[in-house]
Amino acid sequence: NMVIGTDAQALIVDHREAEAAALLAPYLSRSDEWRTSTPRLASLVHGPAATEQWIDRVAAAVPADSLTGQYEIAYAWYNAGHHYPDHEKAYLTRARDVIAPLTKRPDVTAAVMLMAGSVAESLDDPAGAIAAYRRSLQIDPKQPIAENNLAYLLVTRSQDLDEARQLAERAVAAAPNDTSYYDTLAKVYEKVGKRDRAIATYQKILDLDPVNVQAMVPTIRLLRDEGRRDD
Repeated sequence: NMVIGTDAQALIVDHREAEAAALLAPYLSRSDEWRTSTPRLASLVHGPAATEQWIDRVAAAVPADSLTGQYEIAYAWYNAGHHYPDHEKAYLTRARDVIAPLTKRPDVTAAVMLMAGSVAESLDDPAGAIAAYRRSLQIDPKQPIAENNLAYLLVTRSQDLDEARQLAERAVAAAPNDTSYYDTLAKVYEKVGKRDRAIATYQKILDLDPVNVQAMVPTIRLLRDEGRRDD
């Protein structure tokens, strides 16, 4: 298996994606391991046109009833959308079209709902993203990324701010070195009027990342507004 995967990667690097896809296609019906690893090779493919062809070739060989395989196809489109800005909307729409049927399956996983939320958020569908993140957390409550993402959407839309605070606090507690989670928490504290906590949280970001401009600017603004120019 390792030799086949290595050979496929070498073919892709040599711009021989069609040969690589043909080499791997027979294995995609055999196990989730192949259905996971093969779509992810899209990150090695050169250019948007070749990436589209790779994902389409692999998708054609992945069983339609494979939750893992279809999830990975959606994930490949999602990553391609963020890698190629000129094709972002088209590729994210492809991701949405693949992930949507999976969300209706009785065996839907937290990861599927998290992906559905991420895709919806990227396509500027906050209501859809909020619903998907909520369902993901219902399936598996211990997901700091889903907690953070849901908290961020709630605070930016001024919805359920107490819930946003609880979610953001749990995300930070679970991943205390992730500055993006502290950023969400600081925004929540500021939104609910807890300015001292917001300042302290932004300063925690700067402790972890002293050149983080996204934390510097609001820290300075909040300190100025609080008359604490010398802090």
